[in-house]
This record gives sequence, C-alpha cells and structure tokens, in this order.
Amino acid sequence: MQEELLKLIYDYAIKVKMPDYSFMEKLINIVKTYDNLDKYILEFELKDEDENDKKILGNYNGSSKKITVYQLQILKCLKDKNYNFTILERNFFNCVIFVQVILHEISHAIQYKMIESNNSSLETYILKSALANYDQEIVTEMFKHGYSINQVKIYMELQEKARKNNKKINYNIAPQERLAQINSYQKLEDILENIKNAIPMLFRYIKLMKYENLLLGYEFSKNSISSPTFKYFRDSNDLNRFSKFGWYTNDVEKLLNNLQCRYDLNERLKLGLLVQDREYDEFRRNLKKGIL
Repeated sequence: MQEELLKLIYDYAIKVKMPDYSFMEKLINIVKTYDNLDKYILEFELKDEDENDKKILGNYNGSSKKITVYQLQILKCLKDKNYNFTILERNFFNCVIFVQVILHEISHAIQYKMIESNNSSLETYILKSALANYDQEIVTEMFKHGYSINQVKIYMELQEKARKNNKKINYNIAPQERLAQINSYQKLEDILENIKNAIPMLFRYIKLMKYENLLLGYEFSKNSISSPTFKYFRDSNDLNRFSKFGWYTNDVEKLLNNLQCRYDLNERLKLGLLVQDREYDEFRRNLKKGIL
C-alpha cells in the first residue's frame, strides 16, 4: 500500500499538480482496499467548504459512511503555511496536506470498524465510549432497576446533548480526533520514509506534527500533568466508566503507577493517558533536540 500511495503522491508532486478528485478517489480506494473498509467508506465527495463551519477541512459521517473533503479551506491553509521548504518539498507538501486530511477521515472509518469488531483493547474501549451518545451499561442498569421507558429516554437525550456539547468545547482532545491526527501523520511518515533524504525538512515537519499531536491536551496542574482523555470524559461526567478496569483509581499517583506498569510512554501519549511530569519534560526536550 505504501508504495502505491508514494507513487500517487510522487506523480503529482513531480508534475507540480494539485490534488484533484481523481487523486483523492485513488488514495481512498487504495487505503480502503488494503484496510478492508468497503463497508465503512461508501461515498466520497469533494466540496469547496462546509456551509456551517468554514474551518473544517474534512468530515467522515459514521451513518452514511461518506468522506467529504473541503478543498477551498485546505488551499487556504496552504497559503497560510510558510515553511523553509525547497521547491521539491513545497510541491510534495501541496499533496501531503490533502493526503493527511484524507487519512484523518479514513482513520475515523477504521475507528468504526474497530468498535464493531471483537477487539478488546483499551483504545477500542476509549473510542467506543467517546463515540457513543450515551452509556449503554447505565441504560441496561436503569431498566433492571425499574426505570420507565420515558425516564430512560430522558437520560439518553440529556447524555447525548451533554456529550455533543463536550465534544464541541473539547474538540481537539476528543480521543477520536487525537487518534485520527496521530495515526494520519504516522501513516504519512511511513509512506515517505523511503524518500526522506530527498525531502528532509518536509519529513521532519511530518514527524514534528505527529509528536505535537501526541502531546496535545496535556497540561500542567499542581506540579502534575493532566491527561487529555481523562479530562475529556470528566468534563462530560463520564469518568467513572474507567472504574471497570482493575488499574483505575481516584488516587492520581497510584493511577499513574498502574498505567506505567501496563503501558509504555508512547502508548500512554497516544491514548491520552497519564504521564509523569519528568516523562513529559524529557519527551519535549528530546523533541527539541531532534532525537525523536
């Protein structure tokens, strides 16, 4: 797959062509075939911009299984980004920015596939929780304890409203968005690996964006680092869903120790889990030094 995608990008970059409908359709079909996403990507649409939010670059609709790309907004982003690229790197960048947007939306399709699978990973659980409109386990318990259909319906409506509002406020740290950004830049890095010496500054930019998204949402609070994923669920009054895991506790220090025993730093950063302030500082220092 990576060779096919690299050839597609290379052919357009060398000819100084901007990605068009044909380019994007080929890109989607290559990834869709490789990742078995025929059920999850049914339609592709290219538009100038979203009528309701002109800042949106792309969208994946989980109900219609449609990917929409807003080319006018992406072109505006290209004009706003002035990097010290060579002419060759700039030509590649013109393609890469479209590719990243599309890979981001395809990542959402992959997330829906993960949720419908029997995958029992923590990543799948986090995604399932973040994408659900309400907590199905609570609904089941409400019925068991004799709540009426109307009472359950009210709960479901309130939960859906609260979660939609939370995603709007905390969009950048929503687990599904963080993961889609991280995974899309990782795929870009993999695609361009074999030609990285020809486009060193662009390749470094892509790696930097991946690492910046790994750190996105972490904040200092009382000499500790807050977790973007836990913050996201806490803001929607949904943090208790992690209590089903043996490692979860309200004691932050114990929770951090439990997570460190189970997940390495990169896994915790990717999933937006707790990290130690020392780990965070060292990661940032290595990032600045170009060690990562």
